[in-house]
This record gives sequence, C-alpha cells and structure tokens, in this order.
Amino acid sequence: MDILKHLEENKVILFIIDSSRYNDAVIEALKSLPNDGNLVYITLNKTASSLENFLKDKSIEFKNLIIVDCITRTIRDVRDKDDIIYIDSPKALSDLSFVLSGILSKRKKGYIILDSLTTLLVYQDKPIVARFILNMANKIRESRFKSLIFAADVNEHKDFLKEIGIFVDKVVKG
Repeated sequence: MDILKHLEENKVILFIIDSSRYNDAVIEALKSLPNDGNLVYITLNKTASSLENFLKDKSIEFKNLIIVDCITRTIRDVRDKDDIIYIDSPKALSDLSFVLSGILSKRKKGYIILDSLTTLLVYQDKPIVARFILNMANKIRESRFKSLIFAADVNEHKDFLKEIGIFVDKVVKG
C-alpha cells in the first residue's frame, strides 16, 4: 500500500482491510505518515492509554498527536488532557463532530485517522453512521487535513461499505 501516493491525490480515503491483517495495515499506514505534522487519531476500539501503548510497542511516535478517545468514558470517568479528548461514547457522534470541527479550525493541516468505521456500526445504525461519514468527509475537504478511515472487511457490512464509498475520494482494499 502506497499511502502517501494515495494521499497526494485524495483527501478522504476509506481503507477496507481484511480482519486478519487489520492491525498490521493500520501500523503500516501510520509508519508511512510524516511524524512531524499534526495527527488526530479517533479511536473507537481502543482506550487512549491502550492506543498509546500500542503505538509505543510498534515504535510509532508523532510530534503532534491528538487522540480522540470514544471508549474510556464508557469504562470510567476521566478529564480531557492537552493531547487527549474524551468523548462519552461512540454513540455520541454529535460530540465527535463538534470536536472534529474544533480541531480542523484550530490546526493548520495534518491527518485524521478514524479507527474504525466497522466498530462504529456496533454502536449506531447504518444511516446515522453514513450521515456522520458524509459530514466528516465534507469538513475534511474544506480543510487542509487529509483522512484515512479504516474498516474491517466483514461480510455483514460489505453493502454498507460500498455505499460509503461514494462519500470518500478513494476506496482501497488491502
């Protein structure tokens, strides 16, 4: 996967990854991004502390990493930090959209990772997720950010992922 080449030509990319190599594909994508820019990592399947340990174990470090954690507050009460914004739940898409808008307006440019679209479907109905992705894609296109949206390639969501494909600039299967 030549992530940078895809990002040169597109602002919003949906990566549909075989579930057996999902984590490896995310690692490969992160390692290919410049580590001196802004990276916003929206995590829907790991807590911020778990994600930080995961990145550290894989020797991935970004100078300006902001984690938007949609999981931890479902487990325990925590306060936002300078580099971690906690959302109450993956169901709180309005809150996530609001936070995303704030980040896009305050930061000049960078990358947004959404991990994972498939997890979001556990918490929300498909039409709500589709509207969220369309809204997010449009916000990103109006900014100087680029986005990688990851989804596991599972049979039960194949039709939905095809539908979402019209909202993004490119779909890459890997």
